[in-house]
Amino acid sequence: MVAPNSFTFVIFLLFCLVPCCISQSCDATPEFSELSNFLSDLRGSISSPPQINTLPTCPVSLDDKRVLLIGVDGLRADAAAMLPLPNLYRLSLMGTHTYWAKVQTTGTAVSGPGWTSLLTGYEPSEHDVDSNGDLTDVSKPNILKRVKDKFGRKVAAAVSWDPVIDEIIDHQDPTTLPENGRFKYNSDQDVTDKAVEWINNDDFDFIFIGLDDVDYAGHSNGFDGYESPYANAVRKVDEQIGTILDALIANSDGKEWLIVLTTDHGGKGYNHGEQNLENRRIPFFVASNSPRVNIGIMPEDDTGSHMDVVPTILFFLGGYDALPSEAGMAGQVFGFQDYERQKKECSPDASGCSCEADQSDYRGTIAKTVNGVTCQAWESQSPHSHTRTPDNYPSSGLTNNYCRNPDEEHSAWCYTTDPNKRWDYCDVPRCPNTRACTDSSVWKFTTANGKKRACKWFGAKKTYNRCRQKPGALEYCSESCKVCTSTGIQVCEDRALSKLSCDMVSCCSWNANLATCESAVGDSKCFA
Repeated sequence: MVAPNSFTFVIFLLFCLVPCCISQSCDATPEFSELSNFLSDLRGSISSPPQINTLPTCPVSLDDKRVLLIGVDGLRADAAAMLPLPNLYRLSLMGTHTYWAKVQTTGTAVSGPGWTSLLTGYEPSEHDVDSNGDLTDVSKPNILKRVKDKFGRKVAAAVSWDPVIDEIIDHQDPTTLPENGRFKYNSDQDVTDKAVEWINNDDFDFIFIGLDDVDYAGHSNGFDGYESPYANAVRKVDEQIGTILDALIANSDGKEWLIVLTTDHGGKGYNHGEQNLENRRIPFFVASNSPRVNIGIMPEDDTGSHMDVVPTILFFLGGYDALPSEAGMAGQVFGFQDYERQKKECSPDASGCSCEADQSDYRGTIAKTVNGVTCQAWESQSPHSHTRTPDNYPSSGLTNNYCRNPDEEHSAWCYTTDPNKRWDYCDVPRCPNTRACTDSSVWKFTTANGKKRACKWFGAKKTYNRCRQKPGALEYCSESCKVCTSTGIQVCEDRALSKLSCDMVSCCSWNANLATCESAVGDSKCFA
């Protein structure tokens, strides 16, 4: 271990000299090799402070950009944060990180919706993958296809859960991956070895690896970082990540690398589908030797989500012009100095979902626990007597036997009608986060049966007022949008009003004389 005073000295250098390099207009933060040598020393026992040299130059070609995307299936947030994981720690010192990012919000926390949202940047309600059984329904392009098509880069993927390649990547476009860049293995070690081979041979510009052993350990022995089987699996994957990082650093001369690491979901007990924080809060790391990437931790009020992967990679490769212009993308750029993130706001619907982390705002009619047991009415004292009554908690919505959270519990819950189970949590959906001017949820209309619906984005014509029929499902809407409202609408990315901004919303038109977006219905303005 490093002596406390030595460690303090080292951290001082890391956080003082690195910004100094950036402020002096170097082309990059300190070389990966210098940082790697220092962090390698931290893993062993040393008797004196490691020597860190300041770098007079930062020899990185900003035109030679490479990307490594690492997905660790089932990596629970608290396990990633509390276990001694030297290689995740390495990543945290190379860029921006959080242990409290979110997963997609409109689907269950399982691999199908999770991986698809991670790889497309969209909510399940937009990309159409709702479970592990409908991966081929994906309707949005994945990041590998985008990078190959837009930038002409060589892309590769190695995974230990085959459907990621077979049903998400290959099914959408079998030409995305070349034959020597498509590998499916039974173990994470095989995936690690292949990634190292690709990096050492300088075969590809973009490498995606999907590691599955942590998720397997969670299903087999429980998602619990305090227990050996799961903890050991997390430690093992950290070692494998270290092997890949060592290869990358050794081959980083003259290259500007972006490393993104996150997961599709967390886990609790032996599964991860329920709506709770253990399943839906995850680690997220963005590391780089680019001067554009911040070093530090994300703020508490904006921890990001795994849907930030796609815009982050595209922004790294091509800046603002590379970001998709289509509406509905839920992610934003994560960790970059030259991008100002917009605050996302939850779209409340207390009767159908929850915006609050503890679900205390939920007023819907779900009346079964996560295990399918019917809830006991709050006014009833049988089979369980209690004090959480409507009279004692008049503002908590304790109606009938509906799931609620009157007392600052972890999430919505209820007493059960099972005499042997006093209470249990409920599976209450979380409301989606929305972003002004690129999200369709601000454009509301009323259907013939009186329900409020949001007009959707359909195709290149950029209109919100068309309906479509999803196979096996009801129509999204039954009539077109009729009113253009300015409520909550702002210009995205804090840019000046433009024709493109207007084109994002069908009922807005561009007034070239006034340089404003105007409503095609009435006189109201589309933008504040």
